Amino acid sequence: MKNITLIKYHLNKKGGLEKYFFSFLDYLIKNNYFITIITSDASILESSKNIKIVTLKLKKTLKFLKLKEFDLLLNDYLKNNKIGKVFSFDRVSFHNYTRLGNGVHLSFLNKRKLTESFFKTFLNKINPLHKTILDIERKSLKFVHLKKIIVNSNMVKNELINYYQVDSKKIQVIHNGVEIKNNEEDFLSSFKNPNNCYEKTSLNPNNYNLLFIANDFKRKGLLPLLKAIYLLKEKNIFLSIVGSDKKIDKYKKLIKKLNIENKVKFFGSLNNVNDFYKCCTIFILPTIYDPFSNVAIEALSYGLFTITTEHNGACEVIDKKNGYILKNAVDIYEIKKSISLAMQYKKNLENATKIRNSILHLDFSNQLNKLLNVINE
Repeated sequence: MKNITLIKYHLNKKGGLEKYFFSFLDYLIKNNYFITIITSDASILESSKNIKIVTLKLKKTLKFLKLKEFDLLLNDYLKNNKIGKVFSFDRVSFHNYTRLGNGVHLSFLNKRKLTESFFKTFLNKINPLHKTILDIERKSLKFVHLKKIIVNSNMVKNELINYYQVDSKKIQVIHNGVEIKNNEEDFLSSFKNPNNCYEKTSLNPNNYNLLFIANDFKRKGLLPLLKAIYLLKEKNIFLSIVGSDKKIDKYKKLIKKLNIENKVKFFGSLNNVNDFYKCCTIFILPTIYDPFSNVAIEALSYGLFTITTEHNGACEVIDKKNGYILKNAVDIYEIKKSISLAMQYKKNLENATKIRNSILHLDFSNQLNKLLNVINE
């Protein structure tokens, strides 16, 4: 049995990064690995035959101090224990392999300037949390025993080279995976029994249904999207918003001000969004920064025409046949234009299958195997 140590600051099952971690964990178990997981919170996972949980208990309360404390405790643990290969899924200073699922923080901060005031940008520079993350990011990439950096897009690879002068030979690009083989039956059901998903979601099949999924509305571009919806004159357009945000009331007020309440609805955070993929025709995510959006390729796997930006690594699997790439994430007129073009797409089994087939190579089994091969080189 082979040994590997995985580092994950938090263990929970929310979000694309967490989904990828648990998928890789299952894949390692199937391939006869014994896995040590080092974390600060293991409330949803226990040690078992193939898994040993090491919980580094943190005493600090402020987030930036917790990150520093975890990094120091991790260093002590690795020095005092022989544990073989170390693979981190979060920003830490000590590892042999790391997967930058969250991208490059320095690049993210620069992209945020698109939507923030000069004063907010200044506050980000002196924010101790951002300073701590950047410090760990720098140390992580310079660590002497680091063998390989796995990134989920060429966009992130170029950021590493441009911002930190990382040797390109150390970087391996592996796009995110999607459960395309496992969801085939569910995909086909939306055409065999289309009324089922409309009943579950309460969406109107006579509308041209657009879908937006995110939990960080500002970064993901909901504000310019709502303004673009206002500009569109088509009466049968309807935008479903799945996800949550602390400042959701701000967006509800804007919707009321723009008088588009009959065109937009919030559905909150959902454990399963597949019925929305089945009901909707267009998926749109005008994000200002996304290393590689999981929801974008999930939408493609259900045959949705997908609109996103060149600031999303997932744009690397999008072309004119399956979607539209926005050049400017905050340009409401370009967003309006992209939706108008997308409305020419008719979602039937033939067209949806063509879009779905464009990402068959991204099936989870393929991508997880590539990840394991990097470690075994």
